[in-house]
Amino acid sequence: MLASDLNRALNRRSITVNRLRYQLKEQLTQLLSGLTNAGPLLALSLGESNELSPSQWQLFSSTGTNHLFVISGLHIGLIASICYWLGNKFLRLFPSLILRMPAQKLASALAILAALGYSLLAGFGLPTQRAFVMVALFMLGYISNPPGSVSLRFIIAMAVVLSLNPLAALNAGFWLSFLAVAGLCLCLQQ
Repeated sequence: MLASDLNRALNRRSITVNRLRYQLKEQLTQLLSGLTNAGPLLALSLGESNELSPSQWQLFSSTGTNHLFVISGLHIGLIASICYWLGNKFLRLFPSLILRMPAQKLASALAILAALGYSLLAGFGLPTQRAFVMVALFMLGYISNPPGSVSLRFIIAMAVVLSLNPLAALNAGFWLSFLAVAGLCLCLQQ
């Protein structure tokens, strides 16, 4: 495959994801029309902070909650966690399926797919890429036999993010997100 063919193929995929994201935004906008909190709901679900009025943005900035309206690792981790939990509960309804593979492993795969889908809908920017890599590596640790240590998965996640974008280390968000995950890992190990 020539480089130009590969570029066209990647561009078609990008257009498809952007089209899907646009259609989802349009449907949500229609569904939420007339609600006074339509802007914040769109911002929370799709990261469309441009739908917030200047007074709403000022209120969220003064209360320190404006970061919640940008798709971040928290959102992707939350989607993955919810899908993991729901998948784990739902899969237990099918004993023949979980005899072949434990529900936790299947739910981990579902969580990875959900995180990828939500990351793509969010535009797959640097923060969403970083969050997806971390979620995927931590969930893959549950799928693998034997599961790798949390600290090893943390280091691999950092290496993968830096190999995808070496300049990410210059971004304060990179360090803040990895420090937050490191703090969570330390708290969960005790």
